[in-house]
Amino acid sequence: MTEKQLMEALTSAVSEDHVSKTLEGMKKASTRRKARGAALAAAACLCLVVGTFFTVSHFTRESAPESDFVIEDGVLLAYNGNDTDVVVPEEVHTITRTSFTSGSTDIRTISLGRNVSEIDKAAFVNLSSLEKIKVDSENETYVSDGGFLGKRDGTVYFGFIHTGEEAHALFDFISEVQTGGEANRDMKEIIIGNGTLAISVEANPREGDDPAFIVTVTSVSAYGRTKVFDEPRTLVGNFLTYIYQTDEAFVMAQTNSEGLGAINIFAESGEYEIMSYEKTAGLPEEERKDVLLTGICDRDDGKLGYIKIPQKYTNHQYYYSELTYVVSRSEFAKEEGYIDLSGGEMVFVPTKTYTVSELFDLDADFAAVLEYVADHPDDIYVTKNGVRLFNNIPVTDTLDELFAYNAERYGEYSHTRP
Repeated sequence: MTEKQLMEALTSAVSEDHVSKTLEGMKKASTRRKARGAALAAAACLCLVVGTFFTVSHFTRESAPESDFVIEDGVLLAYNGNDTDVVVPEEVHTITRTSFTSGSTDIRTISLGRNVSEIDKAAFVNLSSLEKIKVDSENETYVSDGGFLGKRDGTVYFGFIHTGEEAHALFDFISEVQTGGEANRDMKEIIIGNGTLAISVEANPREGDDPAFIVTVTSVSAYGRTKVFDEPRTLVGNFLTYIYQTDEAFVMAQTNSEGLGAINIFAESGEYEIMSYEKTAGLPEEERKDVLLTGICDRDDGKLGYIKIPQKYTNHQYYYSELTYVVSRSEFAKEEGYIDLSGGEMVFVPTKTYTVSELFDLDADFAAVLEYVADHPDDIYVTKNGVRLFNNIPVTDTLDELFAYNAERYGEYSHTRP
């Protein structure tokens, strides 16, 4: 599969048709990146919006009308114009968090001159269409490094929230650092939207293909709140990492290939955490498979969206594996909606639910399994009770017989609704 949208941890290795059904109505994308064989980021219900990182270059200045800019003592207080390509006047040395909040939100390019020496961390949060920022090559404070807009001392790198699907720069950059490339290893912060990630880069005693350096997040700050992690979180490794901004919240999520992990949400109303590991700890495997895992996303209406999927229908190692668990066509398979954070707590407001038959083409998948095992009879495993299994999928004469067998083997953990 290619780069998929939205919480691929919740739908990986399912056929293309199944993925498209799962993602129906969810159009905003996240991106996934694999670094040296380790899955990095991105997703299938996480409708993720991730950072697009600024390119830096010398440019020819063709400025917007001076009347569009409100400047006081070199501080850009506001840009009130409607241009999509904005060239900031040479006299500006400071970009504030309000510099681009009163004019057009459709700005695609911002060109900064050589005198800009201070940029507020949240200066570009309002610009959802921004694709790049150019910086004069003679600027002594900001410089291009690994595709980022960074400070020349290498300590701070800026990201911006963009709805495109090509934004791999963050994880390319982190991977480059870890593998001992030329990227700057002195970085202390990465800024994305309203969020600031405190970064640690430490040498790693290498063995074989292990990375030379380990890049971790020690804390995240957003909306005046800070979460210090008891154990630093590795940005590149065995977890899928999602970092993005919605209209309502800043999100950092890390999940493993089974959709288990932690999601941290920062908003004006508070700080929230979803720990899926805690839901499954100590449960028998049969019961654990029915635990609902939660993914979150940026919806088209700007709200913080979510989906909930039983773990048994999330990550799969082969096609048709929903047949391993399904007990009826009407069994619950997915819920989607939005999260209301206005009251200081997470309230999940469902807008749509899906049955297994709406999420998967059960008849086609069952027919495909029968066709495969007919051509590959040696791949069938026969249990002591004489039950034929293919990759733990019951090989029965009819789909109804498969439902009945699954209902019997999972017993009290067989459910048709959550």
